[in-house]
Amino acid sequence: WITKALAAMRIGGAKEWKQEHTDETSRRHKSLVNLVMTIIGNDDQLKTICLSGSIISRDGTADNQARSIIGQFQESGRMLDEWRETTAEMFPGRDHLLVRIPSSNSMCVSRMLRIQTTTDTCSTAQAVQDSLSAMVFERCRELNIPEDQWIMYVGFCFQHMRNIVANGVELLCESELTELLTSDIEVIPRHLRIQCSLSNLARMIDKEINPRGDYAKGHGGDFWHFMKTYHQGVTWLPIIRVLGGARQDGSFEAALPLYLGRKFIVQYLHRTLCSNKKENILQTNLFIVLECVEMIVQVRVASIFFIAVIVPWRWLAGKCHELAHNDWGEKDMARVCDIVYEAFREVEADGEKLLDEDFIMNIFSPLYVKLPEFKQYLDWYFEEKQSYPVGIKKDEERILAIDEARAELFYPTQACNRQTNDYSIVLAAKVGNRVCLELMDPKKALHYYLSAADGKFSVKNTTEEVRKASLGMRANNDPSEGNFGCFSEAFQYCRGMGLGEAAYLGQSRYNKDNYRGGSALVTGKRSKAERDGDEIDAQELGLFHQLPSELTDSLVLTAKRQAETSRRLRDLIRGCAGWTRYVVGWQKHSPGTHPSGSPVARTESHG
Repeated sequence: WITKALAAMRIGGAKEWKQEHTDETSRRHKSLVNLVMTIIGNDDQLKTICLSGSIISRDGTADNQARSIIGQFQESGRMLDEWRETTAEMFPGRDHLLVRIPSSNSMCVSRMLRIQTTTDTCSTAQAVQDSLSAMVFERCRELNIPEDQWIMYVGFCFQHMRNIVANGVELLCESELTELLTSDIEVIPRHLRIQCSLSNLARMIDKEINPRGDYAKGHGGDFWHFMKTYHQGVTWLPIIRVLGGARQDGSFEAALPLYLGRKFIVQYLHRTLCSNKKENILQTNLFIVLECVEMIVQVRVASIFFIAVIVPWRWLAGKCHELAHNDWGEKDMARVCDIVYEAFREVEADGEKLLDEDFIMNIFSPLYVKLPEFKQYLDWYFEEKQSYPVGIKKDEERILAIDEARAELFYPTQACNRQTNDYSIVLAAKVGNRVCLELMDPKKALHYYLSAADGKFSVKNTTEEVRKASLGMRANNDPSEGNFGCFSEAFQYCRGMGLGEAAYLGQSRYNKDNYRGGSALVTGKRSKAERDGDEIDAQELGLFHQLPSELTDSLVLTAKRQAETSRRLRDLIRGCAGWTRYVVGWQKHSPGTHPSGSPVARTESHG
């Protein structure tokens, strides 16, 4: 209760509501929706506050999810009024305390006019946006707000849309190689489970040679000992962890280290397989796959796609809300779709364009003048980013590993990599076609932003008023994803915790309600800013510790008075309140039932 009340206090007292984020996940067979608001506080700073991390709708339909979101604003308003009443009761005549607690009117959904609702790109999420807008406009009608003010903007997560394109490219490569190598795969014993999937290869690499991997049967420690013994000082990029999630572009990120270090991995596998007394299926599978020229082609093409498209797209999607001073907003991200589409139309016509460094690595150059920070980041990433060679941890001996990997991609020196040129051109042309098809697909949100598809959010169909309104807006749904990340961490490390408790703990961590600035007392390696002598901003205290003691006392007392209601809600989330949604089921004692917990017939839900 305290966590939600503090969130309502921040959002209700904000100067302006800027953006609304929602996302859905499932735990223990229950669907959970969160609600995160991007606001401009009284200090004119942009902040993201989670209003609720555990909204449970009647079912998973878009209308009911939208109703649950509207209901969360109403509930938050009631919580603020209850807090105000308790404060007035405990401290009569001290109006300066009540001024700090917004009223329930501050949580009216009519304040959502002219904000942007942002979700991922699935059909349910798009329907939620439509239903939510309709419900907000209905409330505005009840308040007699003129219809010419009924404006809400819609946006989608460009991180998700990037993954849609990456997933399409990966599926194409897998199908092309599977068809090409069918006769060869049939000769290989089936128990080795050979596949042409890039994501499967990335998972196998993570399992077998990642020194920080969690796979019990992996040999990450042995591999790293082999590298430090026989290849100390060589260029190496860290193995990407792909077993902890399901990002579609994770396999593309993992492809670059694999392409650069493939020859060392093959040497280790050959050495290990020759000395093994028993067959190791994982190692045998990896050795066969990594010695296949066609699979090396796939890894090379994926690596080029990663550094040429994914890295720039990822930065633009993540930094969009910080580029308003460059007159760049969320609707300007449509230019990214146009740039990628036009570039890969040329790749489709001539696959050799993908292997042309001057062409493919400069497809985003039209944005460099408008976004100097973007150009600065790419220069740092490709020309200045350093890493340690194998077995060496001295700062003065760090090397430009990304730069060397890029050189090997476009100007290969290893014999196996040079053999991939011809088929890389063939596969690149097919990749160009698939990228264009993904962007043009009318079933996917990408086409909304594409001028060639006459999309409603495309550059040519977006008015200047709408474009200006998108300045300072996020082009991603990271706030909602981040909140679910905090929830998952709490849920993972406290396995006995219910969904409600995990959601509230995650929400409190996300909003930093109880931060005391203790991290400033933690000793360890200093940050670069500290080493350079720059001034370090002190960590802001959490809202709970910023409030006067009178308000914290009244907040805790109000929470205690609402404890029984909160406990019933928590039990409902847990699914153990003693009520059932089934027609016939076992249940605990409740009014009108036998206290022994006998099976009873029911036709409706309670609670």
